[in-house]
Amino acid sequence: MFIVCLLAIFALGTAWSQDEPYPNVPWTDLFSGLGFEGWALAKGNGKAEFKAKNGMIVGTTVVDTPNSFLKSDRMYGDFVLEYEFKVDEGLNSGVQVRSHNFPAYKDNRVHGYQVEIDPSERGSTAGVYDEARRAVFIYDPKDDPQKHAAFKHNDWNKVLVIFVGDRVQTCLNGVAITDVKDLMTPAGYLYLQVHKIYKPEFAGMKVAWRNMRIKDLDRAGRTPGIQGPWKGATSDASNGIYANVEKVDDEVVAKIYDTPEMQGAPLAELMGKAEKGVTKLSGDEWSGQIGHGVFAGKGKVKAIKVGLNGARNKMTDQDIEVNFEMIKGAILPTTQ
Repeated sequence: MFIVCLLAIFALGTAWSQDEPYPNVPWTDLFSGLGFEGWALAKGNGKAEFKAKNGMIVGTTVVDTPNSFLKSDRMYGDFVLEYEFKVDEGLNSGVQVRSHNFPAYKDNRVHGYQVEIDPSERGSTAGVYDEARRAVFIYDPKDDPQKHAAFKHNDWNKVLVIFVGDRVQTCLNGVAITDVKDLMTPAGYLYLQVHKIYKPEFAGMKVAWRNMRIKDLDRAGRTPGIQGPWKGATSDASNGIYANVEKVDDEVVAKIYDTPEMQGAPLAELMGKAEKGVTKLSGDEWSGQIGHGVFAGKGKVKAIKVGLNGARNKMTDQDIEVNFEMIKGAILPTTQ
């Protein structure tokens, strides 16, 4: 399984097994094949058709509708993702990772890293594109004939995605495609894309996924508790937001920062108590809810915007919405 790819990655100095990465972390199936458990249509985007049948998720194009997405119900930061896809000739598609959609960002437009599905002569499959944000390829294999040859037309293709910290690596049918560093979004959701079309003759084209599974490296080996760091993203382009959570006596205190070092004065400080398995926090013009490992809040906090040149431009007192999941450390509900 992915021997060629994993040998190539292993040679870069990462201490993984040559059989599979992170062998001590279990796989979790992302699709049962019976329905859309764990997935939902992303709000505010296109209206392409998604169906679950015969162990697959099948997306079908619809004329004059924007890009359409099926969204995972949980967020992932560091992970190993594996899936198979089959796509009709002429249809562009992809799988979004560490991505988001917020009402405050282009009316819910899905944005973030996309692992490309591209059967065209360009040959960008398993390259990484920044969807609806910088709108550029983080890495495009279009100029490498050997990588193009890995794609199977009118057949099933297998993709491996490894995203740890700022390093994203992809493999296509056992061939290493992408190995780059980029950290505009530290965590986000998975989305399956059906690309927009405008010509009636392209209606009814299909892309299908099967055998989707993931190794959640952030949650692996955690024990119940309410202490540890968070990382997440803001709606003003999925910029980094971090928080440290502590339980002090009967209260929970969450301090929000804009850097992973979480040093200096926090942007906001939230306090609350756990009741019936949900910890509700408020403070510093913030309100939100922690439950089942997910925090969603809205309020006035500082935001960081990272430009194409890497410049960090601070914007203060912006009304932004922050959605992030507690995916680092042992952060779970205090009661069940």
